[in-house]
Amino acid sequence: MVLDPVFVCSDISADGGIEAVKDHLAEHPEITAAFTSEFSIAMLVKRAVEDLGRSIPGDFSLITVDAPVYTPNSPPFTYLQQNEHTIGQQAVESLHAIIMGADPSSLGDVQIPARLLPGGSTLPLQKPPGWENKNPGSCQSLDENQGVYHVFL
Repeated sequence: MVLDPVFVCSDISADGGIEAVKDHLAEHPEITAAFTSEFSIAMLVKRAVEDLGRSIPGDFSLITVDAPVYTPNSPPFTYLQQNEHTIGQQAVESLHAIIMGADPSSLGDVQIPARLLPGGSTLPLQKPPGWENKNPGSCQSLDENQGVYHVFL
């Protein structure tokens, strides 16, 4: 699956981040969801979406990575919880093996499970009509020309 660059907004900084996201979403109203790499960016996206008059989760879904830092005013985002301890442990073990002379290419890929924890920033998954019999984990293009994909969980 190739992600169309039009659906990627990567120029987000603390200064002007909200404006960058708002501009991107205004230029591409077909975008109805965002997956952010950290909680602070999710907060920027949330504010940008709301500034554009859209609602989360009604008009727009938002998922972030790792446990958000909650305050009394923090939204309960849906997030992907990584096992940070295991990731760190595996990184140290791999680095140690390389320092001891192992060929990095011999270490192979490491897959560490993560958990999707539903929050208030996404609606339940609804399959498009006619897609009831798709296999879990499969990914199919709904419209390749527009970069719209559905992944069945």
